[in-house]
Amino acid sequence: MASQLEESTKTAKKIALGCGVMIAIIVIISIVSQLIKGEPPPCNPYPAVAENKFGQLPRLELEGNELSQDESPRYEVDLDKLPQMVSFVNVYKTKTPRQSLTAQDDAIQVATNLGFRENMQKLSTSELKWKRDTSTLKINELYNTVQITTNYKNTQWIANDNYILVDQNPYIASARNLFRKTYAGAKMDTAEAVATYLKMDSNFNFIKAFSASEADFVRVDFFKQLEGVTPFVPAGCTSDQRKYVQENLDSLRISYYLHTIEPQKSYNYAVLKGTSGTNDILELSYIDWEIESSSVYSTLTVGEAWEELEKGNGYLRSLYRTSVGDPFQNDFTIPIEAYLLNDVEMIYYTIDDYTQYIQPVFKFSGIAQIQGTTDKYAEFIFYYPAIRY
Repeated sequence: MASQLEESTKTAKKIALGCGVMIAIIVIISIVSQLIKGEPPPCNPYPAVAENKFGQLPRLELEGNELSQDESPRYEVDLDKLPQMVSFVNVYKTKTPRQSLTAQDDAIQVATNLGFRENMQKLSTSELKWKRDTSTLKINELYNTVQITTNYKNTQWIANDNYILVDQNPYIASARNLFRKTYAGAKMDTAEAVATYLKMDSNFNFIKAFSASEADFVRVDFFKQLEGVTPFVPAGCTSDQRKYVQENLDSLRISYYLHTIEPQKSYNYAVLKGTSGTNDILELSYIDWEIESSSVYSTLTVGEAWEELEKGNGYLRSLYRTSVGDPFQNDFTIPIEAYLLNDVEMIYYTIDDYTQYIQPVFKFSGIAQIQGTTDKYAEFIFYYPAIRY
């Protein structure tokens, strides 16, 4: 009886030992697999509380576009589930603009760099204007903003065909070089550049060209990034975990692109008819508010923001027929039956006038079903403020 008990005990010990070994192997494999994937150990390097250094933020009042249909459209999620995003994010405070003693001399130098050397007019205490043929340059000495526009109706050569290269890189390089001649300096050298082929309709409006062969112009937009979540080395973690975070801080950073009220466009852009330099500028815009400091604020969940869209509280910023495929031709009169969400991003939002804070918004995009037409689909983009006010 004793020997049988001893044998049973030995067997149980062997089984327990075997299970322990298997568990240890599984744990080791899991750790090794995690390290191979480059994933951080279970030690959160991201903010877990809000700082709220700027106090109660002014709520973003985004401009929306009203739809023309009588019936309310459906809002449907064409995803397995809504994505999870950060719970805390940086909000940026911009520097209050101050006009320097050399502001006018600096503005004249920028104008000269861009090929505007004569016919300067002083429009106000902070704004100067130059004319060159049918193009106008305006510079705000207080905000350090630059804007070139062209009167296309009075431009004789505008109807002529321009030879546009298939390779967009020369236009991007030319635009970067032009921005170096403004207050931007080298800021646009690291910004994301998006080039778009353009042509002009009979009303002198730019529309998208789908190839270089049908294009007469190229628009180059520069999208900057701001760090949305700044990682840090947590104090409550083990020494190995802290070491891991310290060594991987750069890869743990989360950044978001800076967008405008028109999602496909930036306030930093140039429209060019060639790549030779200042003589090829049709339009140029430089607006970039200087950052003073940042603070961490709490965000809504994607689900909470989507619920607001379902209630009709979202801000429709882009709507164009898929068959047209031209985000430069938004049509907010399209009668929509349903919005089918297939992508969510967080972006930073800014306007073309001075703003004290740069805040994040959710960007909801997807395909919309059009009511009662053979042209059944459109592409949409909604904005909704991301901060938990």
